[in-house]
This record gives sequence, structure tokens and C-alpha cells, in this order.
Amino acid sequence: MDGTNITKMHKHAQITLYILIGIVFLLAIGTGIYVTTKTTLKTTIIQPESNIKTYITDCLTLTSIDALKKLGEHGGYIDPTDTQLSLRKKFNLNENPTESDALYLTPDNDQPVIYWWHLKSKNTCKNCDLTTENTPTLEEEKTQIEQYTLQALPKCLNNFEPFLKQGYHITKGDKKISAALETTVRITLTMPTIISRDGTETKETTFETIIDIPFKQIHTLATEIIKDLALKQRLETLFLHALAFYSGVDATKLPPISEITHSPTTATWTTPAVEQNVQQLLASIMPMIHINGTNTKKQKNTPTTPFAKTLYDTFTYNLPNTDTTDYAVDFSLIDNKIYFDINPKTQNQLIPDTDKTSFPFDLAPPFQTNYYEFFYDISAPILIRINTPNALKKTGYNFYVATELNIRKNKNLIQYHLGEGTIQPLNSNSLKPSVTTTTNEFTKCTPKDDKTFLCQLDGKTYPEIRACSENCRKQTTQNTITEINTTFFCDTNQRTSGTIKITAIDATDKKPVSDAAISYYCGTQLACPAGATNSRGIFRQKMPTCYNGLLKITRDKYHPFTQPITTETDKRMDVTAEIMQIKTIPTTIRKAEVQINPESIRTCCTYSSLNRFEKITLNLKRIPQQPWEAPFNTQAIYEPNNPMPTINLIPGNYEIQATIIDDLGFVIPKKCKRIDLTTYMPDEDKIFKPATLTGLIINNETGYWKIDSTTLAKTEKIDFTAIKIPTPTCIDENCITPPCAGLGELGKTKEYTKQFLDKIWPRIILKS
Repeated sequence: MDGTNITKMHKHAQITLYILIGIVFLLAIGTGIYVTTKTTLKTTIIQPESNIKTYITDCLTLTSIDALKKLGEHGGYIDPTDTQLSLRKKFNLNENPTESDALYLTPDNDQPVIYWWHLKSKNTCKNCDLTTENTPTLEEEKTQIEQYTLQALPKCLNNFEPFLKQGYHITKGDKKISAALETTVRITLTMPTIISRDGTETKETTFETIIDIPFKQIHTLATEIIKDLALKQRLETLFLHALAFYSGVDATKLPPISEITHSPTTATWTTPAVEQNVQQLLASIMPMIHINGTNTKKQKNTPTTPFAKTLYDTFTYNLPNTDTTDYAVDFSLIDNKIYFDINPKTQNQLIPDTDKTSFPFDLAPPFQTNYYEFFYDISAPILIRINTPNALKKTGYNFYVATELNIRKNKNLIQYHLGEGTIQPLNSNSLKPSVTTTTNEFTKCTPKDDKTFLCQLDGKTYPEIRACSENCRKQTTQNTITEINTTFFCDTNQRTSGTIKITAIDATDKKPVSDAAISYYCGTQLACPAGATNSRGIFRQKMPTCYNGLLKITRDKYHPFTQPITTETDKRMDVTAEIMQIKTIPTTIRKAEVQINPESIRTCCTYSSLNRFEKITLNLKRIPQQPWEAPFNTQAIYEPNNPMPTINLIPGNYEIQATIIDDLGFVIPKKCKRIDLTTYMPDEDKIFKPATLTGLIINNETGYWKIDSTTLAKTEKIDFTAIKIPTPTCIDENCITPPCAGLGELGKTKEYTKQFLDKIWPRIILKS
């Protein structure tokens, strides 16, 4: 891929990010409409001619709908601040959403949505508690509806004021509400009522209303979504996938998780800017998440460009054995108060570790290596909306659930605490993993008489429903989650592309290569082993969708084949991969000694073999033809007892560097005052042992050394040559060994290579 294409890809990625942010703004507007139209109970004005039973039933309907709407608004709790009604101990409610049991939807903090899965501990915890303990049971929600309706009904009935004015006399007995939550909500009021006027008396006892909200199914769907997010860590996986794509060694991108460059310049970032960009990324990707089977896609602007469509499809997944047909499910980052930290940093500056190597006496050009390795810590409050558009006579019903996305050291919190968090081993003295999930199973409380309630779990009687509900539960605590789906990207359900056909052939003889392992990578976090080629060198399978993913093919004795491919939903693809066989070639090396005549003219070459005090190291580095190609390097060490080592080679262009090391070395005597044109030595012996007496540098300045597949197949041996300079001496007026060679000769490897290139170029010996 050339630089122009890379630039275009980056521009497409940025454009897509802006489009996604626009989607989020639309969603935020929708949320704003929601929070400004809070549900309030409205008392219906009943006309005098209305039937009293209808009047009571209408009030029952209004109060029940109000209860259901409030349940939906607050994550299964009509009023989280009312411990009597919520049947729970007091929630931890504060303005910081990542340190709270709830996510607030309004600036005045009067719309809390309870977390069903979140980090209960502080963000800086060492022994962290991830919990689902705030998830209400269906029985709890049913009890809340009954209690709320029972409490709110008198206000709606208004003591039958409209009918009293008409001369009615109404006597009512004790009220009892029961709710049945199934495909609809059935609310039954038992209230003995005697209605009399003008000597006529009517008795009514039971009043019933059916509300067209499939509450049980909604609760089940919400529970399955949270269970899936917790066990498979989907939000965290998807975020890391997006982070891998939008990060890189570029100040306009996010800092990379891991990358190495050899550039003399470096990229830097500031922590506040990175935090802001992370928020934007989170806000962008959350609306992209889609559960297959829901009608959410119909409510969103589905991207049409190949990149946007592929990324969009990557964020689509299934909930097995769950009915999702009649629902829309939306994910969004509502609050901008995320917890964010990134390390290592220096005074809010993010810079790479740089290792700059300067060789003594300019033996080789300076070499700089930049290590970019940053660790993200993030907790982000995420709102999930389940919408039932056909409920309430097609006016729709919303049920909201809050959850958290938690990343520590570039891993989800569960992996982090199971010892998979950092590249370096965890310090067990400072961190003792303890991931705890708590679930509550509630058992129904039934009225024993007018004043007490019976818990069917323990058989005890309690004086009030709240006390009974608090104790009539079975609490289960699990210290670790062992069944974590760490290969979400590789799930069968994620393989939504068309059939990908891969044909692997030998690059030299064009014959099929069997048993070649196929893997597919998407970003730096997601990798999927897919299978292997058959006896005909063919592999067929659907793949996960990914824009500019990386196909990798490996086989023993072959160099890994890599190629970027974009897999799209339902799109077929044929790929022919010519993989290069690694050849093992015997080699030799000789010295080409440079002479200096009395006029200081350098000539070459006198050839000789290594003596018993010398060795030569040889390094060949293949120059990739494309940025995505896997690196290939080969080395050899030549010593008197190993004069003909082998090297591994594949076709290509190579840089070659050789270094001659003399174990005897040399000494500049203390009486010497000058060892080159500018350097003066102290009045003492200077010992160089062992000594590097130059070598060989073949690179882009000299022209790369090339070997093609046909030549490599016929190669019997390769002879290398390294330049050896005269042993450096003192070059003052009392020059010890004319002609004099100062220490400056040590830095002339590149110069001598260029000067005598035709005499030292590697020779390929072909088979006869």
C-alpha cells in the first residue's frame, strides 16, 4: 500500500468518525426530548354520566401505566430513592456516574437509571467488585407495581367526588392489588365497593385492566443483554477494536497500544486531548451496536460506504434463544463524565521511549528506535434503551438499563484481574485478583392476613411487605467468571461475509501448498484462526467483517504471507496467495584488506581468510515490498571453527551489514598525541580489545542486494566479502608504523563499501 492510499484510508476513517458523531448528536437530541417529557400521573376527569366501575378501572389503568413507565425510566425501579418502594437498601447515588449505582439522564440529577452491571468498587480499586446485584427480578418489579398502584390509586379516585355531587353514596372496603406480567400486564384490584343512590344499591368487588406492554419479555431481553455483555465483555471488545483502528503514530490519532518506529522524529499527545478523543470515539461507536433480529437498524441511517458498512457490520451480534423481533435496542454514551487515565505520561504529555544508538567513531549511522506503548484505563457509563413501538396502542414503551464499559491496562477488567492485564507479569503482592459478581433470586411474599406477609423461602412471617421482600431472597456470590468468551470476534455468528476462497501456491513452482494455516486479523486486538488449506491448497469459509483486515497464511518452512483484505457482508472473494519457501543456503566469507601507500592512497583488495582471533557477524534484512509484509531477517556468525555457516533466504531485496571483530585488538601507546585529525589522547595507553575493524554496509545508498526466486532455487552457495582496514596507529610526528592509519579509519565502512563495491559484492554460486 503506498502512502497515498494510506492517507486516503485515514481520511475515510476520519470522515466516518464525523458521520458517526452526527448520529450520536441525533440520538442525544432524542434523549433530550425524552428527559423533557417525564411521565407524570394525570387524573382523568370523569364525566358524571360515566359508570362508576369504568371510573375505577380507568384510574387503575392510569396508575398502572404510570408505574410501568417509571419502572422503564429508572431501570426496573419506580423510585430508586424510595427504599420502601424499591425493596432494597439505599442505593449509592451521586453525580459521578462511574462512582455511583446509577446513571443520571438530566442535569438536575432527578432521572437516575440503575446499573445492572457495573464496577461497584472505586475506579482506582485493586480488589475490584464487578456486580449485577442491582438487577431487579421480575418478582421485585411486580411487587413495586402493586405497591405503587395501591398508593397512587386514591389520588386518582379523588374520593369519587364527581359521583358524590350526583347524589351517589359509595362505600369501599380494603384494597388489594395483584399484577401478572406476561405478554401483557394484567392488573387486578380487589376492593369491595357498595354504590347506592335513590334506594338502589350495587356491589362491585373486582376491577381489572390489561395493559398492552409485553413487560416479561422486555425484562427477559434486558437480562439477556446484560448477561451477554458481562460474560462476553462485548462493549470492551468492540471499543478495543475501534481503538486499534483509530490509533497510530500520528498526533491526529489516538496513542497506539503498541507500535515501534525507527523515525528520527516522534509523535506526542496531551492527556486532556486524548481523553476528549476517547469520549468522541465512545460516543461514535455506541449507536453502531446492533443486536440481530431487532428492528433497530430500521431506525438508524445505515452507512453505505464500504468502510463504514464493514465497521457497522462488525458491531452486529446475536443473542441466541432470545426473542428480539418486536424490539429496538439502542446503546449510547449519555454522560461525558467518563473515568480516564493513560500511562506512561510525563506532566500530561504522552511521549514514546526512544533508544538512539550512536556507534563509536561513526562505525555506522545513528539508529533511533521509538517504542510507543500506552495503557488505557477507562470506565464509561452506557445507557441501553429497549423500545417496544407497538406497546400502549402503538405510542411505544421505553425500558432503560444502565451498564458500564471498563478497561484497565488495555484489557477488560475481568481479563485484567485474572492476570491478563499487562504485558509484564502482575505483582501479586500489590494486586490480589478478586472479581465478584452478586445475584439475587427473590421468592414471592404472600399476605398471611391483613397485617403480615409470609416468605415462602424461609417460612417466616414479616410485619410489612418491604421487610419480607428484603429477607425473602437467595443471594449468590461468584468470585470469578471462568467462562469468558475471549474470541467474540471469531464467533460463528460474526462470520457474516460471503465465502472467502483462498488458494495457496508455492511462489517458485506454482504448485499448491497444503496444510497452510489461515488467520484473519482486525486491528491489533482481534485475531481469528480460521483453518487450513486442503490437499489442493484451497480454503473456503466465511469470515468476520472488517475493513482493511489482515489475512495471514503460515506454514512450516515458508515465510508468512500477509495481505490486507476488506471483508464485507455477503460479499464473496477469491484470493490467490503465492507463499515463498525458505531456502537454507551455505555461505562463506573472506576479508578484503585495504592498503594505504606512502602517499596515503587507499587500495583494495588483498583477500584472506579469518585468523584464529577473528570473527565476522553477518546480518541480512529483507526490504518489504509492501508495508504489511512480515519482516524477514537472517544472520550468520563466521569463526575459524565455523567457516561455512548457512543462512535462510527468500526472494527479495536485502540490506547487508557485516562486522569484523578482532579479539586481539590494538593499543594506542601513551606517547602518541594524535590519533586522527582532530582528536588528542591523554598521556596513557589506550587499549581497544576486542576491536571492530570495519566490515560491510550494503543499503539503499549502494543499491540493495537482490535475489529472485529462480536464482535462489539454483543457488548452491553464496560468498560474502567484508572490508578490513589497517590496524589503527598513532599518527603524530613520531608515527610508529608508516603508512599511518588513525582511528578515523574505523568510521569509513560505508565509504569503503561504496569505493570498492565491485570487489566486495556478494557472489552467488549456482549449481552445476
